[in-house]
This record gives sequence, C-alpha cells and structure tokens, in this order.
Amino acid sequence: VEARETPWSSGGRRRFRARMAEDRFELPRELEEFRAIVRQIAEERIAPRAAEIDETDEWPEDVYKVLVDSMIHDGLWSSFTRMTMGESSDRVNADLGITRDEQDAWAARSHRRAHAAWEDGRMAEEVVPVEAPQPSGDAVLVYGDEGIRPDTTPESLATLPPAFGANGTITAGNASQISDGGAAVVVTGEETALELGLEPLAEIVAHGMAAERFAYLHSVPAIALQSALKKAGLDVHDLGLIEVNEAFAAVALNVTKVLGVSDDIVNVNGGAVALGHPIGMSGARIVLTLAHEMRRRGVDLGGATICGGGGQGDALVLRRPA
Repeated sequence: VEARETPWSSGGRRRFRARMAEDRFELPRELEEFRAIVRQIAEERIAPRAAEIDETDEWPEDVYKVLVDSMIHDGLWSSFTRMTMGESSDRVNADLGITRDEQDAWAARSHRRAHAAWEDGRMAEEVVPVEAPQPSGDAVLVYGDEGIRPDTTPESLATLPPAFGANGTITAGNASQISDGGAAVVVTGEETALELGLEPLAEIVAHGMAAERFAYLHSVPAIALQSALKKAGLDVHDLGLIEVNEAFAAVALNVTKVLGVSDDIVNVNGGAVALGHPIGMSGARIVLTLAHEMRRRGVDLGGATICGGGGQGDALVLRRPA
C-alpha cells in the first residue's frame, strides 16, 4: 500500500490526539473541486485520454511534451498497477464474478434511493446551499445534488458501453460520478461537548484500516469495517445501518456480500453513483449521512467505510448518543 499518513494512521492519530488535547476541537474539512482541475499541457501534443499518456526518460526538455490529466494522475491512478482504478477494478470484477447486471441493478437503486431521500427532505438536513459563480451573469444557487436521475433503470444502464475495454462491465452509469463537493465535521471530546452544551450527532466507537492487493478496492472496505468492529467487541449484525462509498457499484455490492448483511441497510439514501464522489470529501460525507440517518431511525450502531487508492480501506463505527 502506498505510504500515506492519514488522520488515522499511527503518527496521524498521535498528532490528532495532541491537537484535541490542546484545542479541544478538531474540524476536519474535505473538499474536492473536480471542475477546477485542468489538463496540464506543454507544446502541441494533446492526448484525448489519460490512457494515451506517453512515458519518456528525457529530462527536463521533453518530459513536458505530454498531456497530463491531473484528476487521473493525482486522484485516480494506481502507482502500483499503473492503471486507473476503473481499469483495475474492471479486472477484479471478473475475478470475483461480479456481473454487469448486478452492477447496473445496484446503480439504478442508488438513483432511486437518492431521489427518494431528497423528495422526503432527508438529505436537506445535511446539505448547505452554496452560490456558484458563473462565467457571466449572476451566481447560481446550488442547493442539492445535481447528478440524481430518478428515471434510471437497469435496462437503461444496460445500453451504455463499457468504459474500460470491450469486455469490461464498468460503465459511466454504474461508476461514481465526477462531482464537486465539500464536507466538514466537528470532532471533540465528550467532556468538552457537555461543558459547552453541545448535542453530538454521534460518538466514534472505533476505527479500522485495511490493506489488500493493490487492485482489490472491492474488499478493503469490508475488511476495514470488520477490523473496527473487532476493536469494539462488536459483530457486523450489531449494525443497523452501513454506508459504503460507491466508488463503483461493484465495490458496495461486494462489500455487502463479504459482510453478509442485507442490502436493505446499506446506502439507504443512495450512494456516490447517484450523489457523486468528490474524492477528497467522500469520507466525511458518508460519516455525516450515516450519523443523520441513525438519528432519524433511532439506530444505535452504524458503520461507514471507504476504499482508497492502492488497496486501502478505512472505516468508522458510530454510536448514536443516548
């Protein structure tokens, strides 16, 4: 797994606890604005797809004669497999026997559930409208997720071509959407919350991390959640709700199978296939969605889990405050 320090790695945890002890509050903020990512280009060579990027041993004169899609290069590229996560995940789908029909069915359901959540007013509780400046004219108020397509069906998704090769099963319709987004949470200790009269949304019970073979994004969210549950002395069936980031429909589908839980409790308000996956903020988003839904339903325990590039998984177990 790529050497990374997250807020929950050993060094990150120590510094996180130190900051918490000193400041009493931590405000993790996650933002991803894919719209602002530019293709970095030099001279005249323009490649229409990131997969067409050439390699060169020349430095420094010729190395910039290629187009680099920084969204792919910085966020969606595995330095181990030297493929995009979509390409490698497509191969893993075949290894795991995950079919196109299964993925399309999951994706269509994600849209239906997300649409219902907005129609019922559930998602509005956790979303802050923002003004989006326009190239000309007045700013536009964005108040909700713009990628939800309630009329999506497995049959309509079946008409889409594979995204990563003629024999692939991942398409633009059963993968997460490229979206802008931001999320923020306030983390503090119980003593400080009581002192200041704050009403916490949830209590962090345990955290789990996992690593697998580089391409196996499908498995690590389940392994990470199992690790967190073990730390807490809990079983997966103690969880009343689970949020799995839908980097691809296949990921959430496989995590549900590995955990052995009903899909009735997984991504009940839809997932990233419908809502979008701004990769820098999705971890905070699924935790917030989980905490709000636990409160609405009176669910005592829930789990949120996400895959990361290079075969990494991270998970949290949350408890609803009494």
